[in-house]
Amino acid sequence: MDKPFEDQSNIKLNFESSGRSGKEVLSMENISAGYDKIELFKNVDMDLRFKDRVALVGRNGIGKSTLFKLILGTMEPMDGRLRLGARTHIGYLAQDIAFEEPDRTVLAYFNGETGYNEGPCRSKLARFLFIGDDVYKKVSSLSGGEKVRLKLCLMMEQGINFLIMDEPTNHVDIPSREMLEMALENFDGTILFISHDRYLINRIADRIFELSEDGLKDFEGNYEAFRALKESLLQARMNEASAEKEKRAQNYRDSDEKRLKNAEKRRVKKLEKLEQDLAEKEVEISDVEGKLHGSELEYDDLMKQYDILNALKSEYDTLMEEWVSLQD
Repeated sequence: MDKPFEDQSNIKLNFESSGRSGKEVLSMENISAGYDKIELFKNVDMDLRFKDRVALVGRNGIGKSTLFKLILGTMEPMDGRLRLGARTHIGYLAQDIAFEEPDRTVLAYFNGETGYNEGPCRSKLARFLFIGDDVYKKVSSLSGGEKVRLKLCLMMEQGINFLIMDEPTNHVDIPSREMLEMALENFDGTILFISHDRYLINRIADRIFELSEDGLKDFEGNYEAFRALKESLLQARMNEASAEKEKRAQNYRDSDEKRLKNAEKRRVKKLEKLEQDLAEKEVEISDVEGKLHGSELEYDDLMKQYDILNALKSEYDTLMEEWVSLQD
């Protein structure tokens, strides 16, 4: 995915480090979480190792931010086990950044947090585009992008080795975005972040975690690789569904053909039976007609034979109608 050209600062941004974490940064086993005893997700297993760069994706409302709360220790899981690795120092860039003492100026706030004199403070803040009178802005008046830059500037001094971010490019201007991207590219630690920004995911992530109600799926590669694999899996499911549909249709056709063959067999058999019954009726009719014309009968016997003859002819006509209907 190509990105429109933007001027890049040639200043190299480096996070201060208190030392690398252990090889295992974060482990989750069979984690479930939610609110008011209603689960958002369950069966989450996660294994993060040093220098992994992972984008966490999933539909809105599935619990991505809730998962971050578990990691940050501000919420307990309903079930499962979570463990942070040895020497892991977390830095968290929230979606909505809040600062204590927001009425202080940027310079005063940074000085209070770091203890640096004014000269080093100005120098470090300038690398994050707080230049000249910008350092006298009140923290409460900063834009979303400026808050991200100030937070990053502070985090670079805190010795973190595990960076967690929730939608870091939301509501930021281009300079703040460029600053964030440079900082992340130079960060020598582990990154886990939520984002809908495909460009950022492609540039930063080397793994994708997809969160769903039933657990976490791990995909190697950036967003483009993830999307290609998802499309491939979707196409495979569609092909499988189409094959199953065709199989059912063929089974129906085979069943229908078998049914028709069986019906034809029954029709032929029925015709043969009718033809036999018709032949027998013809013999019976002929016998009665012989009796009527070949001998002298009393009146009562004669009427009786006529009744028998009429009944036989009626039965014959019924059989003949059925035989004709089966000719189609």
